Amino acid sequence: MSFQRTSPPSAIGLGRGLRLGWLWVLFAIPHLSCARGQGEEPRPNVLIVLVDDVGYGDLGFMGHPIVRTPNLDKFAREGIRFEQFYAGGPNCSPSRASLLTGRAAYRAGVFSYIRNDTREMTLPESETTLAEVLLAEGYDTFHAGKWHLTRGNPEHGPQQHGFAQSVHKNATATELVGDFQDWLGKRETSNKPFFGLLALYETHDPVGDYAPDEFVRSYQDDSRQAALQLPTGRMPENKRARSGDPALYFGAISQMDSAFGSLLAGLEREGLRENTIILFASDNGPEHRLPESFGSPGALFGAKGHLYEGGIRIPAVLQWPKTWKVPSTVPEPLHFADVMPSLCDLAGVALPSPLTLDGVSFVPALDGMPLERISPLYWALWSSRSLPQFAMRAGDWKLLAAIDPVPANRKIIAHIKSAPFRHYELYNLADDPLETVDLKQSKPQVFQDLRKQMRAYHEEIMADAPSFDLEEQRAASGAGHALTK
Repeated sequence: MSFQRTSPPSAIGLGRGLRLGWLWVLFAIPHLSCARGQGEEPRPNVLIVLVDDVGYGDLGFMGHPIVRTPNLDKFAREGIRFEQFYAGGPNCSPSRASLLTGRAAYRAGVFSYIRNDTREMTLPESETTLAEVLLAEGYDTFHAGKWHLTRGNPEHGPQQHGFAQSVHKNATATELVGDFQDWLGKRETSNKPFFGLLALYETHDPVGDYAPDEFVRSYQDDSRQAALQLPTGRMPENKRARSGDPALYFGAISQMDSAFGSLLAGLEREGLRENTIILFASDNGPEHRLPESFGSPGALFGAKGHLYEGGIRIPAVLQWPKTWKVPSTVPEPLHFADVMPSLCDLAGVALPSPLTLDGVSFVPALDGMPLERISPLYWALWSSRSLPQFAMRAGDWKLLAAIDPVPANRKIIAHIKSAPFRHYELYNLADDPLETVDLKQSKPQVFQDLRKQMRAYHEEIMADAPSFDLEEQRAASGAGHALTK
């Protein structure tokens, strides 16, 4: 189904697929000034609602047989639902780095989740974020909830990367939506467009913290046995996994859905819903090792921490009521690295030049047209929970690879940057989305071509990547290598 666009595509869309050098500048000239001429349409507001550890099969509109998400289901029915949207990584920090920068997480210097004892790894201030670009173009910018991208005081991290206002607290979606609505109502610059990132904690452990009794009670009559039959990604699990109360997990999701409904209703009351671009997405696949790990990747293989589909393919929906009136689905494979150029494209905002991006604008895909990518889709997590630590998707083909564990006498960052790939797996996702049949032996030419492409792209990314000290994470080296198919 094609989309009914009620306003013309921006000139930035013409530059899709290009590295942001001088060609980008030529295409973006009409938007280089942030001034808006008289009579021009106001720029749209931009809002990202990012949920934590919600699996591909965790929501009603994605086919979950138990959980009730009426607000998200309606949002999906009326919006643009992405069938093959990928997070920037299989855990939180790399995924969020890719979302905000339009770059591969390793290129942006985020090699795994940023722990309290991290020595150096952080999202460098030299990185250009979506918030910084929109702030420079006259947007008010706001962040609430989880950050997990910089060392030191987490309250200051968002403000170092373009968020003029930030509310950092571990709270329910209901509370964080309330914080956003308070900020929105008190703005002295209400005539300006806004960019908000609501980084919700549901359904990260401990899920009970985000599951008020009223929502938990609504699931108490559901059969625990039915919950235990939900797909788990078919990966080895900790003995504690799914030993807890599934009502806590489902209640946390329903609480988040209720907050999302309140968010939409608030925008409607303020007359802001029509011209607000809203992207809802999860940051990675579901947790699968803990007592309340009742998340589901649907029928996909893998979960959080894995480079298989269940660890990186996520539920995602976009709405912009003013521009797209016809609901539909987008089958094109998309990546978090596409979000920054896409939202700037939709907002008519030019990105700085030169700037190397790994993503492209997905706006053509919203109109049913193919994307012109220079680079394949790419993921890396050297401390993954299963053998593959690197993955690349080119068309329907997905290649996975690993490196040997880090030797005791070698720096982790040096090993990640230069160690040879081994233990390849090759799948055709069009024919085999569950990644069951390894084709590297039966498709030798495809395998050889993709192997060369993967190595070349990895080396390009790692040439840009900072050489952070990662030694405090040495215990994670090879931790998941025993988990094979």
